[in-house]
Amino acid sequence: MIEVKKDSANVLEFITCGNYVYYPFGFDVKSEDQILQRLNYFVDSIIYYHYADSTFKEHLLKYHSNQLLLSFDKDTESTISSYICEGVITDRSILLSNDIQIGMSIESFIDNFFDTYPQSWITNKELIIFYSGVVGIKHVYSFVDRCLVQIRFDSVESY
Repeated sequence: MIEVKKDSANVLEFITCGNYVYYPFGFDVKSEDQILQRLNYFVDSIIYYHYADSTFKEHLLKYHSNQLLLSFDKDTESTISSYICEGVITDRSILLSNDIQIGMSIESFIDNFFDTYPQSWITNKELIIFYSGVVGIKHVYSFVDRCLVQIRFDSVESY
């Protein structure tokens, strides 16, 4: 389910609980190793940080000018096991689920999520933003001349 949060002159915002916002690379597995294997063309650097009395591990993945910061939830009862904390994709060779990739048209992008939609959703839009309905995840898709040029992933505290 995807709901429109805001439709302004150049920005279209959605709130969704759909799998795509949680698993933009199609990851529906619980294993950290399986997810990293699917992104094996990225160089992986492990980052440890301390907060209170705990130590946390994240993976900083880099591929040319693209980078992703991944965090994994070790809670066996968690329904979402991995998170893209932040990242930027600008390379057209990186394919996300729903066939989303840099260079695609705004029409093709919207067609991947909706069967029908108003013309205003593709007219003069520079940004399309997806917010997760449950966990603080935000995807920002940037368009120039109706062409996807950048995908940014952010963690957000509130909407």
